Parts: sequence; C-alpha cells; structure tokens
Amino acid sequence: MGGRARFTSWVGIVGLLAACRATPPADGPRPPLDPPASYKPWQKLEWMQDRMAIATADERVPLLVRRAELFLTVDRTDRAAESAREALYAGAPEPYASRAHVVIGAVALSREDLTMARAELEPVAARSPGSPSARAAHALLALVEERAGRRREAEAHRALAGAADAAMDEVLKPFTREPAAPSVAAASPLEPKVIPRAQWHAARTGPEVDPMGTPRRITVHHEGKEFYGTTVGDALREVRNIQSSHQHVNHWADIGYHYVIDPTGAVIEGRPMSLQGAHAGQKDKAGKSPNEGNIGISLLGDFNKQRPTSAQLRSLEQLVAYLRNRYKIPTQEIWTHNEIRLRFGLAATACPGKNLRGIVEEMRTSPAVSD
Repeated sequence: MGGRARFTSWVGIVGLLAACRATPPADGPRPPLDPPASYKPWQKLEWMQDRMAIATADERVPLLVRRAELFLTVDRTDRAAESAREALYAGAPEPYASRAHVVIGAVALSREDLTMARAELEPVAARSPGSPSARAAHALLALVEERAGRRREAEAHRALAGAADAAMDEVLKPFTREPAAPSVAAASPLEPKVIPRAQWHAARTGPEVDPMGTPRRITVHHEGKEFYGTTVGDALREVRNIQSSHQHVNHWADIGYHYVIDPTGAVIEGRPMSLQGAHAGQKDKAGKSPNEGNIGISLLGDFNKQRPTSAQLRSLEQLVAYLRNRYKIPTQEIWTHNEIRLRFGLAATACPGKNLRGIVEEMRTSPAVSD
C-alpha cells in the first residue's frame, strides 16, 4: 500500500473514531448510559470515559454513579469514591444519591474504616426500606458488624438485605462473591480450598530445585503488577503467565511462590509445597538461603497502586492461620518480602507494597496457634 493510500486509510479511521465520540444531534437518539455487557472491565471503563465526554447535564450524575460502581468492581477504590463524591457534589437525586453513598460505604469497608462505613450506609438503609440501595446497604452493614464482632446486629442486617438489583449486585461482588471454580480441591474445615496446579495447566517443574523440608516461616508478597481480573479464570491465566516468566526469563525451576491469591479470594496452588521456593532472594554471603523452609504467598496486584480486596485479605488470613497451625510456625516468622530480604542482608524491595505491608505486620500481633 502506497504512502498516500495508507494516509487516506488512517484519516478514514480517525474520522470514524471522531464521529463515534462526537456529540449526537440534539434531536437524534442518545447513546446508552451503560457499556455493552460483553465488554471486559477495562473496556467498560474506556467506554465510560468516552461517554462522559458527550454527556448532557441530565446524564452526568447517572454516569458518575455507574462509573463509581464500575471502579469499585475492579478494586480502584480511590477512583470509585472520587466519582461517587463528584455525583453527590453535583446534587445527585434519588436513587443515585443512595447508590453513591453505598459505593463510599463499600470503599470505607474495604479500608476497614467501620465508623465511616456505618455513617454512609445506615442512612441509606433507613431512607427507603426495601429498595435495591437499602438492601445493598444492609448487606454491607452485615459485614461491618461481623468485623466489629457484633453477630446479632450482623444477622439483623443480613435478614433485611435480600437480593439487590444488578447494579448493586456489582457493588457487593468484591465482598460477597465466593472463589467458585470447578475441580477445586476438597478442604478440611480449617484448610482453605486450593485450586490445583492442573487447573491452570502448570508446566513441569525443572530439575534444579531443592526439597522444602519442614516449613518454619511464611513470606507474603504482591505480584508487583497491576491486576484487574474479575474472575478465577482471569487469575489462572495470569498465574500461568507468571510461571512462564519465572521459568523462561528468571530461569527458575518453577513458579517462585507456593500459593497465589486472586482478587476474588481464590487460593491457587503454585510450586509444590514439597519443594523450596524461589521467592525471597538469593543466598547470603554465608550460603544461607532465605527460601529455606519458607512458604511463599503472593497476592495478585500492585499494592503500591492498588489495595488488596477484602476477599484477598480474608483468604490470606485463613491461609496463614492454617499453615501456622499445621507447621507450628510462630508469629514472629511471618514476614513481608522486604523484611526477609533485610534479615538476610539483601537489598531492600518495595514488595509487598505500602497497602499490604502494614496488614502483614499486624498478623504478627494476632497469634492463631500457641507460640
């Protein structure tokens, strides 16, 4: 194709894009307020950005609330709260005002700010009993009261929650969805359900690997790459990509971690527990390896930019408690990646990110077994 032909082709494409984003005629049909259901979350966000650019004054508030709910479902909590507050500042009428308050309450819950969550959610629950927003508020308040140790109040809210509409169901998903997936390994009451390696089509482990021995410490990581997958299938594909990178770029025998936890809370088997990992760092000057007897757990996401979901944190706490009980690992042997590297005289790292580091440190103050 000649230069002029290529230029003409690109002009045509740019023209089509401009036409798509142009403001429709005042007397013509307006485009919908919701992106196509078949779009992936990032495609929906891009679509929403373009739609906001041509919004009328009457459309702006509904779009801001829809965008806030969409940001929440992909764990962009800062952006979710920002968009919801913008809708409220714009004088959002009902039901959009209540939906915006539910989003802000959900964000507060994700940050364990139970006081703020109650302040946002309780007025919505009382304002219009039985409405989708009120039911969603009750569902979130049930979680608030559970975390506060108030079981009776939690049950009362749960009884009033019922079923939310589609939009509110999306808001609740990060807090209520279960890591449902076929072929999940059976588990004992204390052991988390673990998705086996076979389900993500793990490649064979290479020969250069040491036996694990008896585990005596746990190290928590973040993957260090932003992740906005919303299904277990998205996570399994990402874990396969991580293994490929670890084997073919890092030249390790297998994926470095023993467990990976996705935003839905699914716990995915990584390197077999019988084998020493490759997650904590190289040997120190004395030949000691920080990977010896060290169980590696990684959470998908970059927690310098994102926040771990509530489901991820619940699964992390459950997994750590189970491993500690099984192997009698004392609380002082729960480490962040940066801490274990410094312990062995290695260079510092930002892992597991500022939004996860403090949570791991707090685990050392909540013993699950007798130390």
